[in-house]
Amino acid sequence: MKNYYEILEVNETASEETINKVYKFLAKKYHPDVNPENKEFAEAKFKEISEAYEILSNSEKRASYDTELKEFKDSQNPTVNYEDYQNLKNYCIELENKINYLQQDNLNIKNNSKIYSENNYNNYEENNTNYTNQAYNDAINQAYNDAYINTLKNLGYKIRYKKTFKDYCKGFISLVLTAIIISATAYICWQIPPVRNYLKELFFFLN
Repeated sequence: MKNYYEILEVNETASEETINKVYKFLAKKYHPDVNPENKEFAEAKFKEISEAYEILSNSEKRASYDTELKEFKDSQNPTVNYEDYQNLKNYCIELENKINYLQQDNLNIKNNSKIYSENNYNNYEENNTNYTNQAYNDAINQAYNDAYINTLKNLGYKIRYKKTFKDYCKGFISLVLTAIIISATAYICWQIPPVRNYLKELFFFLN
């Protein structure tokens, strides 16, 4: 949406007198007859200035335009009102309660494990503690991340993801594997006489 205030280089509270003065100045500055060396740019600029002045110089058109401009700005820059804040706060509290429940449940499992012999329990802890803790932390972090992303999306924000070093490594490995597979397939096809003869004829025809 065009911002006619920016085009006329005035603020949104400018008076009608100010708009008239600025328009006369800009119209003279960008008039095509005054800019023969850059006539196309001057014509486009003069037309844009005239269009802005036509709207802002008319009180009814300006009032209608101000409403549209405000709605457009609000849509581009969503704000968090009190209701949205409360919903986010309640969601976080609910999530925190779920986390506490998971932590308590995990503690109960460890306590119940003590019914086994001390040696078996120590071996179990030694082999599985790191894996269990990692899986648990990953689940908690994913829950927080999903809640944060979903809340922002519901508020109208657009999420942009930034690739990590791990993502680039995965992409590079995938590219290398793809190249290896294509090369191996081409080599195998080349070893088949009918295919090799067909490719030779095709290349000869193209040349």
